[in-house]
Amino acid sequence: MSTYKMYNKKQLQAVAEELLQQYRDKMSQKHSNDFDVYQVIEKCLRVDNEKINQYDWKRLSIDGSILGTTVFQTGYVDVFEDNYGNPTDTSRPLLVERGTILIESSLSEKGPIGRENFTVMHEVFHWLLHQNYFTPLGKSVAVANRMDKFFKSRKPHKKFTTALERVEWQANYAAACFLMPEKDVCSAFNRMYALTKDCFAKNTLIKDMIKILAEAFHVTPKAMLYRILEMNEKGLLRTDF
Repeated sequence: MSTYKMYNKKQLQAVAEELLQQYRDKMSQKHSNDFDVYQVIEKCLRVDNEKINQYDWKRLSIDGSILGTTVFQTGYVDVFEDNYGNPTDTSRPLLVERGTILIESSLSEKGPIGRENFTVMHEVFHWLLHQNYFTPLGKSVAVANRMDKFFKSRKPHKKFTTALERVEWQANYAAACFLMPEKDVCSAFNRMYALTKDCFAKNTLIKDMIKILAEAFHVTPKAMLYRILEMNEKGLLRTDF
């Protein structure tokens, strides 16, 4: 029987913060927002108590709807490219080892870096959180589709319709907590707002601040917007909007 833990936001944030601290300790980066998400895989993830550093970039679908894949059991993954990496209209099976994370190659080729970073960390947290969900189902891989609809925080009364929807949300929320740490984002937002609040119209200022923060934390403006909205709902910011 497939199982998954009913993580709440506080628990997911704790998991993300623990991984972030582990990463910063290994990289000797105590306060930097310049995360190397692939170094997270190399330095912090393990398979069967052994460190892994397995990741690759492949064309995972024809239409770009699949952004990432986490491999829980050694097996075959369909890729839409030939042996030289050239795009194809038909798939071929690629043998991939347990613990490997595959990222849609176009993310690295065309950017933006924010979408690539979020996808990688989404897959990292699938590995950390969901092996007990996917493996008993007989699934060798966890596939991350385009994730825009999962970015926004859900209201407490909003129910998930499927278990898969819940685990996708869990991976996304943990990725957001890792890439946009609550304390760091709040501090940067409040400091910036205090310095510029008297210089610009409020709506224009907030919009510009979100863009600046997204660039600083190497995420997309949409991801930063939803993170800021959640922090605003929690009363952590010095302004309301």
